Amino acid sequence: YQCPVQIDYVLAYEEDGNDASESPSTADFEKLDQDVDQDEDTEDQNTPQTASSTKEKKQNRRFYFETNLQKMGLQIERVMISPKLGRTRFVLLHAPFPVLEKQAQLLSVKLPVQQSDVDFKDRTSLPGFLDSILSKIGIFDFEPRVKKVLEEPDFFTAPYSSDRRKQFVNWDRPDILFPHAERSRMVYDLLTRAHYDDPRLNSKGKTQNHYRFGIERLVAQGVYTAAYPLHQVMA
Repeated sequence: YQCPVQIDYVLAYEEDGNDASESPSTADFEKLDQDVDQDEDTEDQNTPQTASSTKEKKQNRRFYFETNLQKMGLQIERVMISPKLGRTRFVLLHAPFPVLEKQAQLLSVKLPVQQSDVDFKDRTSLPGFLDSILSKIGIFDFEPRVKKVLEEPDFFTAPYSSDRRKQFVNWDRPDILFPHAERSRMVYDLLTRAHYDDPRLNSKGKTQNHYRFGIERLVAQGVYTAAYPLHQVMA
Protein backbone atom coordinates (compact mmCIF):
# COMPACT_ATOMS: atom_id res chain seq x y z
CA TYR A 1 0.00 0.00 0.00
CA GLN A 2 1.30 3.43 -0.97
CA CYS A 3 0.09 6.52 0.89
CA PRO A 4 0.45 10.08 -0.33
CA VAL A 5 3.03 11.75 1.88
CA GLN A 6 1.35 13.46 4.82
CA ILE A 7 3.04 15.50 7.50
CA ASP A 8 2.16 13.69 10.72
CA TYR A 9 4.40 15.58 13.15
CA VAL A 10 6.75 18.54 13.20
CA LEU A 11 9.89 19.01 15.29
CA ALA A 12 11.33 22.50 15.67
CA TYR A 13 14.68 23.64 17.03
CA GLU A 14 16.84 26.73 17.14
CA GLU A 15 20.03 26.67 15.11
CA ASP A 16 22.93 27.96 17.21
CA GLY A 17 25.12 30.29 15.24
CA ASN A 18 26.89 28.60 12.34
CA ASP A 19 25.72 25.05 13.00
CA ALA A 20 27.39 22.62 10.67
CA SER A 21 25.12 20.44 8.57
CA GLU A 22 27.54 17.52 8.76
CA SER A 23 26.48 14.41 10.65
CA PRO A 24 28.27 13.80 13.96
CA SER A 25 30.97 11.16 13.86
CA THR A 26 31.40 8.11 16.10
CA ALA A 27 33.95 10.05 18.10
CA ASP A 28 31.34 12.74 18.70
CA PHE A 29 28.98 10.18 20.19
CA GLU A 30 31.70 8.75 22.41
CA LYS A 31 32.21 12.20 23.90
CA LEU A 32 28.48 12.60 24.52
CA ASP A 33 27.54 11.95 28.16
CA GLN A 34 30.51 9.67 28.87
CA ASP A 35 29.55 8.90 32.47
CA VAL A 36 26.63 6.50 32.00
CA ASP A 37 26.22 5.82 35.70
CA GLN A 38 25.52 9.44 36.54
CA ASP A 39 22.03 10.88 36.36
CA GLU A 40 21.52 13.02 33.28
CA ASP A 41 20.14 16.06 35.03
CA THR A 42 22.79 15.95 37.78
CA GLU A 43 25.50 15.61 35.17
CA ASP A 44 24.28 18.63 33.25
CA GLN A 45 24.18 20.71 36.43
CA ASN A 46 27.59 19.73 37.81
CA THR A 47 29.65 19.50 34.63
CA PRO A 48 31.06 22.82 33.39
CA GLN A 49 29.54 23.53 29.98
CA THR A 50 30.90 25.84 27.32
CA ALA A 51 28.69 27.25 24.59
CA SER A 52 30.49 25.01 22.13
CA SER A 53 30.01 21.79 24.13
CA THR A 54 26.33 22.53 24.79
CA LYS A 55 25.75 23.23 21.11
CA GLU A 56 27.55 20.02 20.15
CA LYS A 57 25.60 17.96 22.67
CA LYS A 58 22.26 19.21 21.32
CA GLN A 59 23.34 18.60 17.75
CA ASN A 60 24.46 15.05 18.56
CA ARG A 61 21.27 14.24 20.40
CA ARG A 62 19.13 15.51 17.51
CA PHE A 63 21.10 13.45 15.05
CA TYR A 64 20.90 10.26 17.07
CA PHE A 65 17.20 10.76 17.89
CA GLU A 66 16.25 11.35 14.25
CA THR A 67 18.38 8.41 13.16
CA ASN A 68 16.47 6.15 15.52
CA LEU A 69 13.14 7.53 14.31
CA GLN A 70 14.17 6.47 10.82
CA LYS A 71 15.09 3.02 12.14
CA MET A 72 11.56 2.83 13.56
CA GLY A 73 10.23 3.43 10.05
CA LEU A 74 9.43 7.14 10.01
CA GLN A 75 10.40 9.24 7.01
CA ILE A 76 12.11 12.55 7.71
CA GLU A 77 12.21 15.75 5.70
CA ARG A 78 14.30 18.71 6.82
CA VAL A 79 13.02 22.10 5.75
CA MET A 80 15.69 24.45 4.44
CA ILE A 81 15.04 28.05 5.47
CA SER A 82 17.10 31.10 4.65
CA PRO A 83 19.10 32.32 7.69
CA LYS A 84 17.63 35.75 6.99
CA LEU A 85 14.23 34.42 8.10
CA GLY A 86 15.46 33.39 11.54
CA ARG A 87 17.21 30.52 13.30
CA THR A 88 14.23 28.17 13.72
CA ARG A 89 14.55 24.94 11.75
CA PHE A 90 11.84 22.34 11.11
CA VAL A 91 11.94 18.56 10.78
CA LEU A 92 8.83 17.03 9.15
CA LEU A 93 7.87 13.46 10.06
CA HIS A 94 5.81 11.13 7.87
CA ALA A 95 4.60 7.66 8.87
CA PRO A 96 4.30 5.19 5.96
CA PHE A 97 1.32 2.82 5.97
CA PRO A 98 3.21 -0.24 7.34
CA VAL A 99 4.30 1.84 10.35
CA LEU A 100 0.77 3.10 10.94
CA GLU A 101 -0.66 -0.40 10.63
CA LYS A 102 1.83 -1.79 13.15
CA GLN A 103 1.18 1.07 15.57
CA ALA A 104 -2.59 0.77 15.20
CA GLN A 105 -2.45 -2.86 16.31
CA LEU A 106 0.00 -2.11 19.11
CA LEU A 107 -2.19 0.69 20.50
CA SER A 108 -5.51 -1.05 19.75
CA VAL A 109 -6.74 1.86 17.65
CA LYS A 110 -10.48 1.60 17.00
CA LEU A 111 -11.72 2.24 13.46
CA PRO A 112 -15.22 2.24 11.91
CA VAL A 113 -16.38 -1.09 10.54
CA GLN A 114 -20.03 -0.50 9.67
CA GLN A 115 -22.47 2.38 9.66
CA SER A 116 -24.63 2.44 12.77
CA ASP A 117 -28.31 1.63 12.30
CA VAL A 118 -29.27 2.76 15.79
CA ASP A 119 -32.08 5.31 15.58
CA PHE A 120 -33.21 7.31 18.58
CA LYS A 121 -36.93 7.16 17.84
CA ASP A 122 -37.86 6.64 21.47
CA ARG A 123 -36.97 10.14 22.58
CA THR A 124 -39.42 11.71 25.00
CA SER A 125 -41.37 14.82 24.15
CA LEU A 126 -39.35 16.94 26.55
CA PRO A 127 -36.02 16.73 24.67
CA GLY A 128 -37.93 17.19 21.40
CA PHE A 129 -39.65 20.28 22.77
CA LEU A 130 -36.34 21.70 24.00
CA ASP A 131 -34.77 21.04 20.60
CA SER A 132 -37.51 23.03 18.88
CA ILE A 133 -37.10 25.98 21.27
CA LEU A 134 -33.31 26.00 20.95
CA SER A 135 -33.57 25.78 17.16
CA LYS A 136 -35.88 28.80 17.04
CA ILE A 137 -33.40 30.99 18.95
CA GLY A 138 -30.53 29.90 16.71
CA ILE A 139 -28.55 27.73 19.13
CA PHE A 140 -28.02 25.13 16.40
CA ASP A 141 -27.08 27.60 13.66
CA PHE A 142 -23.53 26.41 12.95
CA GLU A 143 -21.31 27.31 10.04
CA PRO A 144 -21.83 25.07 6.97
CA ARG A 145 -18.50 23.27 7.41
CA VAL A 146 -19.31 22.53 11.07
CA LYS A 147 -22.77 21.26 10.12
CA LYS A 148 -21.16 18.96 7.58
CA VAL A 149 -19.05 17.36 10.29
CA LEU A 150 -21.99 17.06 12.72
CA GLU A 151 -24.15 15.40 10.08
CA GLU A 152 -21.61 12.69 9.29
CA PRO A 153 -23.03 9.20 9.95
CA ASP A 154 -22.13 7.25 13.09
CA PHE A 155 -20.27 3.95 12.82
CA PHE A 156 -19.71 0.87 14.90
CA THR A 157 -16.00 0.54 15.66
CA ALA A 158 -13.54 -2.26 16.39
CA PRO A 159 -9.81 -2.48 17.21
CA TYR A 160 -7.81 -2.50 14.00
CA SER A 161 -6.28 -5.76 12.79
CA SER A 162 -4.38 -6.29 9.56
CA ASP A 163 -5.96 -9.76 9.28
CA ARG A 164 -9.40 -8.11 9.08
CA ARG A 165 -8.40 -5.05 7.08
CA LYS A 166 -11.19 -5.42 4.51
CA GLN A 167 -13.83 -5.17 7.22
CA PHE A 168 -12.92 -1.57 8.00
CA VAL A 169 -14.33 1.49 6.29
CA ASN A 170 -11.91 2.89 3.66
CA TRP A 171 -9.75 -0.23 3.86
CA ASP A 172 -8.76 0.33 0.22
CA ARG A 173 -7.79 3.96 0.86
CA PRO A 174 -4.64 3.79 3.02
CA ASP A 175 -4.31 7.58 2.91
CA ILE A 176 -7.56 8.05 4.85
CA LEU A 177 -7.96 4.70 6.62
CA PHE A 178 -6.45 6.13 9.81
CA PRO A 179 -7.94 9.48 10.92
CA HIS A 180 -5.63 12.46 11.28
CA ALA A 181 -5.88 12.47 15.08
CA GLU A 182 -5.02 8.78 15.31
CA ARG A 183 -2.04 9.18 12.98
CA SER A 184 -0.70 11.93 15.24
CA ARG A 185 -1.21 9.80 18.34
CA MET A 186 0.57 6.82 16.80
CA VAL A 187 3.55 8.92 15.70
CA TYR A 188 3.72 10.60 19.12
CA ASP A 189 3.99 7.15 20.69
CA LEU A 190 7.10 6.52 18.58
CA LEU A 191 8.51 9.90 19.63
CA THR A 192 8.14 8.97 23.28
CA ARG A 193 9.96 5.66 22.78
CA ALA A 194 12.82 6.65 20.47
CA HIS A 195 16.15 6.97 22.27
CA TYR A 196 18.77 9.62 21.64
CA ASP A 197 22.04 8.05 22.73
CA ASP A 198 24.00 4.92 21.94
CA PRO A 199 24.79 1.77 23.95
CA ARG A 200 28.20 1.96 25.61
CA LEU A 201 30.73 -0.53 26.92
CA ASN A 202 31.37 -0.83 30.64
CA SER A 203 34.74 -1.48 32.25
CA LYS A 204 34.37 -5.21 31.48
CA GLY A 205 33.78 -4.58 27.80
CA LYS A 206 30.10 -5.48 27.93
CA THR A 207 27.38 -3.39 26.36
CA GLN A 208 25.27 -1.39 28.79
CA ASN A 209 21.73 -0.75 27.63
CA HIS A 210 21.65 2.70 29.16
CA TYR A 211 19.31 4.45 26.80
CA ARG A 212 17.77 7.87 27.31
CA PHE A 213 14.62 8.37 25.32
CA GLY A 214 11.58 10.53 24.65
CA ILE A 215 10.77 13.76 22.87
CA GLU A 216 9.50 15.38 26.08
CA ARG A 217 12.95 15.21 27.68
CA LEU A 218 14.56 16.61 24.55
CA VAL A 219 12.16 19.55 24.53
CA ALA A 220 12.78 20.13 28.24
CA GLN A 221 16.54 20.17 27.58
CA GLY A 222 16.19 22.64 24.72
CA VAL A 223 17.40 20.13 22.12
CA TYR A 224 14.09 20.85 20.36
CA THR A 225 11.97 23.91 21.03
CA ALA A 226 8.67 22.25 20.09
CA ALA A 227 7.04 19.06 18.82
CA TYR A 228 3.50 19.18 17.47
CA PRO A 229 1.09 17.68 14.91
CA LEU A 230 -0.35 19.88 12.19
CA HIS A 231 -3.94 20.99 12.64
CA GLN A 232 -6.47 19.28 10.42
CA VAL A 233 -8.35 21.70 8.17
CA MET A 234 -12.06 21.00 7.79
CA ALA A 235 -13.19 20.96 4.16
